[in-house]
Amino acid sequence: MQAILGGADRLARAAFALSAVLVMCLAAFVFYEVVSRYAIGRPTTWVNEVSGYLLVAATFLAGGWVLRQGAHVRMEMLEEMAGPRGRAALALFGNLVAFLVGIALVWTGASMAYDSWDFGWESPTILATPLWMPQAAIPVGALVLSLSALAGMLEALVKLTGGEPHGRPGEGGR
Repeated sequence: MQAILGGADRLARAAFALSAVLVMCLAAFVFYEVVSRYAIGRPTTWVNEVSGYLLVAATFLAGGWVLRQGAHVRMEMLEEMAGPRGRAALALFGNLVAFLVGIALVWTGASMAYDSWDFGWESPTILATPLWMPQAAIPVGALVLSLSALAGMLEALVKLTGGEPHGRPGEGGR
């Protein structure tokens, strides 16, 4: 089980690191656009489009790591009122919902990206970006989210069945 949890955490961390790089690129591109537009008087034709793609990709790629850190929206008031088994049951339910949403996003996102690739759809802009490229971030990020939720369900099941909770690699038990 440690190998599964460790693998899910490493994958989520790698996707989050890529997300952070995309956010830094996004910030640099927007800064470049501001300087080009207001200091030089020559706005770009590509920053707005590319920024939208980067924002979507960064958001989806970060989801799994955010879930593993316990930072997604959850009902903390209920968790505080519940005992350890109640918290484990809430974690199981929350991760199950995240898993189901993630799987739905993998399916629909992959279908959308495939259709864009199959039909050769491009953005109606000067860049004419093949739309499957930015759309591919949706199923990839949703897959990372689904695997992270699956790892969270496994942890919750261990706690519910009275097993010894295992920490993530490099951590003690929770």
